[in-house]
This record gives sequence, C-alpha cells and structure tokens, in this order.
Amino acid sequence: GATGQYIQQVVNPTHENLAVGKLDHTLSGAQSLSFKYSWDKAQVDQDSAIPYWTVDTKTRTESVVGEHKWIVTPRLLNVGKVAWNRAFESTDNLENRSFDESLWFIPGTRFGNMSVSGINGLGPDTNTPTFIDLKSLQLIDNVTWTRGSHSVKTGINFTHYMNDQDSSFDFGGNYAFTSLENLIQNRPGTFEGQSPGSTTARRWRQSLIGLYGQDDWSVTRDLTLNLGVRYEFITTPHELDGREASMADLQ
Repeated sequence: GATGQYIQQVVNPTHENLAVGKLDHTLSGAQSLSFKYSWDKAQVDQDSAIPYWTVDTKTRTESVVGEHKWIVTPRLLNVGKVAWNRAFESTDNLENRSFDESLWFIPGTRFGNMSVSGINGLGPDTNTPTFIDLKSLQLIDNVTWTRGSHSVKTGINFTHYMNDQDSSFDFGGNYAFTSLENLIQNRPGTFEGQSPGSTTARRWRQSLIGLYGQDDWSVTRDLTLNLGVRYEFITTPHELDGREASMADLQ
C-alpha cells in the first residue's frame, strides 16, 4: 500500500530559571566561612510526530556547598567542605485527546504504541513516565603542611549517593510491525509490555571513600617533584526495598 507524508512546523520553547548566591564570612584572622547555593529549573514540551501526544520534560538541579578554612599555624592549613547536590529529571507523556479504555493493550495502563517499519509509529513514548532523582552528600577535609622545601597535602573524601528512579519499560505495550501491509492485516512481529502490577521504581544507595597524600618537593629552584598516592573504593550498590538481583560468583 501507498504511504503519504504529513509535515508540520514544530516549536518547542524551553523555559528555564537560574539562581546563584554566595556568602563569605570572616570569623577571625585565622578562620573563615563561605556558603554557595545554586538552583536551576527548566521545562520543555515536545509534540510527537503524530500530535496526539506531547512529551513533557522537567529538570531541576540544586547545589549547596559550605567551606571552613582554618589557619592552625603559619605552617598548617585545614580546609573542610560539606556539599549537597541534587539533579532531578522527570518525563511524562501528555495525551492531547482521550482514548477509550477498550483500546488499551494492557488493562489499567493507557493507550500503547504501534511502530511500523518505514513510517512514524502511532502512540506515546512507551519509555515514559520516568524520573531520576540523584542526590549526593559529600564530606571533604584537606590538610596542608609546609616546611622548608616541602608542601605536604593529605585529605579524605566521603560521598554518599542516593539514586531514586523509575524508568518505565514499554508502559502501555508496544506492537511492532515490519510493514504497513502487516499492520493492516494485524500481523505484528513482536509485542512488548510491562507486566500488570510490576514496578520499575528503585531506590539505590552507594558510598565512595577516597584518601590521598601528596608532597610537592622543591628540590632546586628549577625542579619540583610532585609525589603522591591516592586510594579510592566504592561500596556495592544496594536497593532499599530489596528490588535487586545479582549473579553468584562462579570463581
């Protein structure tokens, strides 16, 4: 059978707001504090090729950093930092018209998608709705000691990751047809869908710890050696609700 082309002009404006603030405070001649906060929020709507559906994407990022500098002695400096970071993104499919529930492929979900090789599919993005809420807490401490031709630095970094997410997989179902003829004759090649009652929501947790030591040694006026060692390890990610699986170590 013949196919035709439907062409339209699509405009997808992005709305974004940004705020940044910084505060510095001197406690004494040897100690000071600083705080920095940043915030960003954005949103964009994108119509599908067949404009019965619109993909709505929202993002938000936040960052808070606090730092304490302490000149313990003329040779010893300590810098401690605490940071909180968050990156959030959500995507949803908005229906620009209503569909009778009798047309749904999987009860209790929504109208699914039919993809046909060579032409645009009919239906929403089956990988939506989805969201990712990634947060991290960082504790950092660095010590610098200077004596003669040596500048020794050492420190520790602890980061705790909190990743809450829900990534839909073929929500509503997806029929794939290899040709327009097979679509008309109702001969799908494959069908994929998320089982009723299942969930893709996960709450992952993981921590990273890093240690380092470094010596900047001014051997001569024209020669400086940077000597150092760093060790990092990261914990095995775990899911708070026990929704995880792993393969046994066969070694």
